[in-house]
Amino acid sequence: MAPRPSSSAVARSRATVTRDAHAEEAPALVPIAMPAAASSYAELRGHLNGRVLLHLTINGQGQVTTAAISESSGDAVLDAHGLSTVRGWRFAVPADHPNGLSGELSMRFDADEAVARSSL
Repeated sequence: MAPRPSSSAVARSRATVTRDAHAEEAPALVPIAMPAAASSYAELRGHLNGRVLLHLTINGQGQVTTAAISESSGDAVLDAHGLSTVRGWRFAVPADHPNGLSGELSMRFDADEAVARSSL
């Protein structure tokens, strides 16, 4: 069994989308289910600390339909782990966005933390 991003991911939502010259605040990406991705410790060994900024598109059911790296951690293994982890998550969908939403999610992985949590 793989440790939770040895074992920690702190996900912070930053959902600001610029549509034109004026920046508009989009609804925050709020995780409501965050199952751990299946990764072995051997795969993640030496790749357990860093921050990756992801751009996510969420459908009306709260599922991730697309995930891409907006800002790399500088570690390709950690970036890939962030992507695979978040693809299984579910997000809250605001009533005024029935078709879903998109935004950026910052994930911090810290080998010294024991529990995965979301800090919004």
